[in-house]
Amino acid sequence: MPLYRRSDFKTSLSNNDTVTLRQCLRTYALIDKASDVELMFRDLAVAPFMEATVTKDAVRPSGEGLAAMYDAILGFVTTTCVPVMEVSAVECTVVAIRPGGNGV
Repeated sequence: MPLYRRSDFKTSLSNNDTVTLRQCLRTYALIDKASDVELMFRDLAVAPFMEATVTKDAVRPSGEGLAAMYDAILGFVTTTCVPVMEVSAVECTVVAIRPGGNGV
């Protein structure tokens, strides 16, 4: 399996491409580099989203700032985090049950 680049991972996230995402996660899990993918997810998806969403304007007491920020975060979790968690849960199980897998 090829070692997937950051750009492959980022593209799979942006395009909601679960096939490439699954292959990427499987590759990193097989070589015991899951922490690298966690860092990529944080750097490529979570950090930019949070920097754009959690702003001074959003936390000011006037208007709908906090409610809008909260809704945006829930939307991000639903559309970006949950699919990654679902794919990664399946991949962790697959690696764990293979002979020589790092899991149980």
